[in-house]
Amino acid sequence: MLDNENSDTYFVRQPSTPEEIDKACSAASVCCVAALRYGGRDHTIISKLGNDPGLCDYIIDDSGNLVVTLDEQGNLLPFAQRLIEIRDLEWRKRNKKWYQFWL
Repeated sequence: MLDNENSDTYFVRQPSTPEEIDKACSAASVCCVAALRYGGRDHTIISKLGNDPGLCDYIIDDSGNLVVTLDEQGNLLPFAQRLIEIRDLEWRKRNKKWYQFWL
């Protein structure tokens, strides 16, 4: 239970079944404050999370290798930040409303 002294979002227990992993991936994908990240190296889970550097500490490059997305302080590396910016721009282009044609 969150209270005034505990305002972090986290999993109390790591997901272990395929159903729990799917639910955890869904929770991370819809979290409005980007508080949930996958810190593991499982290619299947990273793929379920869209290979998104905003959700994963590692992403899979074109050669299938894992690439770290965070520096030692936990900040996104510049290339990862740029990937997120590109993704967000593409999403906005695809999801314009009829009245947003001038954007």
